[in-house]
Amino acid sequence: MKKIFTILTVVALTATISFAQTFGVKAGTSLASWYGADVDSDDKVLKPGMAIGAFAQFGDDTKRLTSELLFIQKGVKYAADGDYMSYNMNYLEANTMGNFFVSDNISLNAGIYLGLHLGSSITVKIDGDKDSESIDSDDDDTRPMDFGSNFGLTFWLNDAMSIDARYGLGILSLDEDGDFEASNSTIQISFGYAFGN
Repeated sequence: MKKIFTILTVVALTATISFAQTFGVKAGTSLASWYGADVDSDDKVLKPGMAIGAFAQFGDDTKRLTSELLFIQKGVKYAADGDYMSYNMNYLEANTMGNFFVSDNISLNAGIYLGLHLGSSITVKIDGDKDSESIDSDDDDTRPMDFGSNFGLTFWLNDAMSIDARYGLGILSLDEDGDFEASNSTIQISFGYAFGN
């Protein structure tokens, strides 16, 4: 399943870039958490991670379409009194966003994403001792695919450079068995550089 998703995504992105008016790269930070009926909100904080990838944009008027392929880190973190537990989740994510320009350099964006879960790990720090461990795929009940919506805005500094801020809301529960109700919730801030302008 993962190999098929990866192959189809790469083929689709290659075809997309070949027809795009603008293509480029982007990198930034993700501030992730979970939400849902079974998620404990006590001591929950945003978990920092990274987001890096490529994008292609179609159109040159006030309405445009952007496709992206990103490696993005999500998960959840609990912290108190210097101690913390961080559940780290890596995704390969394909995004499609509609861009609605409200001025020459500012667009409001909305769209959907489909993410392939690549793996998870847990990092724990207690009384100054820090330990990290990868979760074996046989013991990981995380749903292999994540699906959700993105909302945000992009500020173009010039024809090539942009700053993007968005909020991603996961729709599917992370637990494939349905025993734990939790979904991804992610703030993403990134810097982009376009080559096609």
